Amino acid sequence: MITRSRLEIYLDLLLAVSQHTDLFTISDKVRLTIAAAKDHLTFLASQGFVETQFTENHAIIYELSAKGSETLTAFLRLTGRERPVLEKQLTA
Repeated sequence: MITRSRLEIYLDLLLAVSQHTDLFTISDKVRLTIAAAKDHLTFLASQGFVETQFTENHAIIYELSAKGSETLTAFLRLTGRERPVLEKQLTA
């Protein structure tokens, strides 16, 4: 089993959040338990990389902030990958 650094986990989470909004799908895409994904997403939200919103049925939706989008774009440029298409366009 390969161990990932926190930075790798955070970048994987930013990529997953750029494509999905619910915790279950995000945790599945990043291969983390739901509790671990929620803890990391809470940290990313406290640092301004991710924004959280509540739906009418009190579910949490995760979205990239402008800071998170800039970070993800820089990471993808450094690794030679293209920018993923966001479900919602961000306003800076």
